[in-house]
Amino acid sequence: SASSSFTTAIDAATGAGIFVAVVAGNDGSSTLISSPACIRNATSVGNINDADNGFVASSNRGVLLDMVAPGETIYSSVPANCPAGGVGQMCSGSGFNTVTGTSQTTPHVAGASLLLQQWSQLNGGPKLSVLDIRYLLTKNTKKYIGGYPRLDLLSALNATYFINVTSGRVQTQHGVVKFEGVSDFNHTHYCVNMS
Repeated sequence: SASSSFTTAIDAATGAGIFVAVVAGNDGSSTLISSPACIRNATSVGNINDADNGFVASSNRGVLLDMVAPGETIYSSVPANCPAGGVGQMCSGSGFNTVTGTSQTTPHVAGASLLLQQWSQLNGGPKLSVLDIRYLLTKNTKKYIGGYPRLDLLSALNATYFINVTSGRVQTQHGVVKFEGVSDFNHTHYCVNMS
C-alpha cells in the first residue's frame, strides 16, 4: 500500500541520517494530520498565519503534529504552463505566485534542518542525528502557537553548542536534560489518509 511504501521510504531515510519533514495537510482538521505526516519517523509541520499568532484555517493539526512554521501568502515558484482548465494559486504564466498551505511550511523546516547540520559541523561540532535535529527544532523555541512549537532557527542554532551526542544528553545553562526518545505511541489512531 501507499502508506507502507511511505513508511519504508521514511524509515530508510531517517535510518541513513536524513531528517524528513512532511506536510500535515490542508483539510482543516483539528484532530488528524494527513498521511504520511503521521509516520513515526517523519516530522509533521502545520501552517501558521502571517500574523504569527494562529493557524491558517486549512492547516491540519492534532496530537501527532510536531511543529508549525510560516506558510501563508508565500511567494513561490509554481508551474508556468497550467494544464487545460488549470486555475488557482498553483499555476501562473510567470512561473511565480503567492501560495498558502503546508506545502509552504515544510521547506522552511527542511532548510532549517540543513542549516543546523552545517552550523554544527562548521563550528567543530558533531554530525547531528535525526533525533538531534528534531529535538533542536521542536524543543528550542521561544514561541508556541496553539501549543505547538513554532520554527525558531536562531534558538535552535544557539542550542547546537550544547549537544553531546555520545551521551544522548543536552547540556544547558540549567543542567543536563535527557533526550526524548521516539515514543511507541499508536500513530495510526490519529492518522488518516486524506487524498
